[in-house]
Amino acid sequence: MSRRKQVQKKATKSDSKQIQLGNVIDRCRDWRDSSFSEKQYESAYFWGEQLLSLKDDPLDRYILADIMYSREEYRQCESLLISNTILKSSSWSQYLIGLCYVKLEKWELLIELVNSFSKGRKSNTDLDIEIEKRCGKSAKLSAKFSHLRGIAYLNQGLKENAKENFIDAIKQDLNCFESFDMLLSNYLLNADEERSIIKDLPFDQVTTFEADFIKCVYTSRLTKYNNVELIKNTHEILHDSYSLTKGRLVQLGKTELLMIQRDYFGAIKILDELLIDFPYNMDVLTLYGLCLQELSKTNQLFTLGHQLVELFPKHHVTWYIVGLYYFAIQKYIDARFYFEKSTKINPTFGHGWIGYGHSFSLEKEHDLAISIYSSASKVLSGIHLPNLYLGMEHACLNHWKLAKEFLSIAYSSCKSDPLVFNELGFVYYKEKQYDMAVTYFSEGLRIIQDAKTPLKKWSPSLCNLGHSFRQLGKHPEARKYFEQVAEDLESCESAYSGLALICVIEAKQSEAIKWCHKALAINRNNVECQSLLEMALLELASSQPKTEHLTEQDKFLNARIKSHLLDGQEAEDIPLLDDLMADMEGTMFTDVAIETEEDTHTFNPFNKSQLIDMDHNPFATSRPTGANTTKSTGQVRRRLNFQPSSPTNIFDDDAPVRNGNPSHSLFGRATDHSFGSDNNLEPASPFVSDGSGEFPMRSGSLFSNVQDEDVEDMDIDNSESD
Repeated sequence: MSRRKQVQKKATKSDSKQIQLGNVIDRCRDWRDSSFSEKQYESAYFWGEQLLSLKDDPLDRYILADIMYSREEYRQCESLLISNTILKSSSWSQYLIGLCYVKLEKWELLIELVNSFSKGRKSNTDLDIEIEKRCGKSAKLSAKFSHLRGIAYLNQGLKENAKENFIDAIKQDLNCFESFDMLLSNYLLNADEERSIIKDLPFDQVTTFEADFIKCVYTSRLTKYNNVELIKNTHEILHDSYSLTKGRLVQLGKTELLMIQRDYFGAIKILDELLIDFPYNMDVLTLYGLCLQELSKTNQLFTLGHQLVELFPKHHVTWYIVGLYYFAIQKYIDARFYFEKSTKINPTFGHGWIGYGHSFSLEKEHDLAISIYSSASKVLSGIHLPNLYLGMEHACLNHWKLAKEFLSIAYSSCKSDPLVFNELGFVYYKEKQYDMAVTYFSEGLRIIQDAKTPLKKWSPSLCNLGHSFRQLGKHPEARKYFEQVAEDLESCESAYSGLALICVIEAKQSEAIKWCHKALAINRNNVECQSLLEMALLELASSQPKTEHLTEQDKFLNARIKSHLLDGQEAEDIPLLDDLMADMEGTMFTDVAIETEEDTHTFNPFNKSQLIDMDHNPFATSRPTGANTTKSTGQVRRRLNFQPSSPTNIFDDDAPVRNGNPSHSLFGRATDHSFGSDNNLEPASPFVSDGSGEFPMRSGSLFSNVQDEDVEDMDIDNSESD
């Protein structure tokens, strides 16, 4: 009897102990879960370890592995899951192992893992259901595995396979924006594929209201080059129907649209508002840095670069911003180093590749620029910009056949970028196919007008169109475009030179002299304008019109000009017409002796056929070397704001300008001449010459002349991140 009581007593104690142990386990789970939810990973890890010691439950082991993943202990997380037979058969456990493989960059193992899941390996359904219930997981695991496989293929360079898996993931789960983002941010889709994927999404999985909302949000992220009107309408719907106006993605979309239209002041206003809520969002900072560079706000770029180096020394955007600073102050070798560094950190970073190529192109290293753009075309396979820039570089080298080939590829990918039309028009012009040149220049200007972009920011295209009409003998049309540029811009050497040439052809010597003086006031070293001025002055002085056809003022001017020429003065040293007019005041015309000696020049420079075909014009002493275009990210495209920089300006074999080489920017010219100025004045035209005489202009001299004493190098320690 006593023995039975002893056995019962022991059983009671054992049960009590088990109950107490169960209570302890339950309390440890509560402590672990509360710590994990409150992001106290050390406490959660500690109580998770105690639980594993008390009772090796598969669910507790999975949660502990999840905690390790949050602590960035990826190898330990993988080992903990693989060491348990039950967890190895769990789909959620496999997914967590796959996430570890992504962090550890084990791409082959990741593909093998995903393929084994796709083949239908048996899983512990009860455990998966318990994990979903306990951890609040979604049941659409197949979409998640497709996304992981897409990441693996992308990092192996298999872009087509990656694209298929990302599209498959979106179709299985409309909420999988991450896959949609990977398609756009890595430029895996061309314009047609972008539109088709939106149409093919299975919106029947959700309600009509939800489907419309998802469709609008996804559409707002499409490439801005090819879908300008569609995206504008989408923004209006999001504003009117959903009151979605301050969302980061929507605001970024508006910013990219403004940057494509070269409205950098409008873009930077939106970015300033975004930076209040998202001061360290890298997508926002990338576009913000581009706008600062475009507006030559180098002080702000300098400060931003230092802040990012201190806070994010291992992020590719950090070194891209530093590169932008050196690019803005025209230290291209330093800029090149940091652009290259950003591409090494993230090989798919499009901005870095484009900036890297521009740094070579600006120093006239066209062969090296071609090499970089070729690499960029492999990384940015879904966007037209690398092929566009390759065409422009070949045009600089007078490789017209190759230039046309690459520009045609760019045109097939994007028919809404005016820069593509400008460059194609330039190539056709150089091949003397002036009708085709007029067609492409006109279509480019139509796109610009449809986008409501100020034409003065595309004045080289207007000048190009004027020269094309001039070659066709349509002088009134040519004059119209030159005068439009001269009216829109306070000073434009290209337009003034074009007008001077037309006036000489039409034997309007006085007007030609006026335009030559205006052009030479901008660039005194313009040899062709000097030649035109001398021709016009000689013709005006040597001509002997009947006295009754001349006013007293004309007689005086003729005599004064002839007097200066016979005194041995150079043409460019003759006073301006306004100064000559001032000399007239109080002067008796009869006191001026009008020379009547014949000009000794045997060559007649006023033969119109000789002016139209400058191959026979002895004054055309220099010729341009190919297309001239600003390379700009701009930029752009989602997170790749390769904005249409200013177009190529034709000062070709037939145009009275100096030879020159193109200069490129990262999406336009910096026009704020004060170092780091923050003024909100409308910037000067990106096509106004800075007096360097570098013509022809793709977009003119792209950066303001920043004096060496006004800028400083960043004192950056690269050892930490190298």
